[in-house]
Amino acid sequence: MEKLNYVIKEFNRLHGSEAKARVKKVEEDEVILEFEGSFCATCGLYDYFDDIKWGAMEFGLKIEPVEV
Repeated sequence: MEKLNYVIKEFNRLHGSEAKARVKKVEEDEVILEFEGSFCATCGLYDYFDDIKWGAMEFGLKIEPVEV
């Protein structure tokens, strides 16, 4: 959980003016993240999810969007 919290904190630091993420629920091997914000209109919406995914991979965490 500590690694995930760091990934979320770093995501929010980098994207905080456009999008913020927070852990909504943790169950066994599933994590529900909630995103909110204005989101950049010129960026692809999925780029935000990919950024969190790639950030998590740096810490050995595997995150895959299942439902958006």
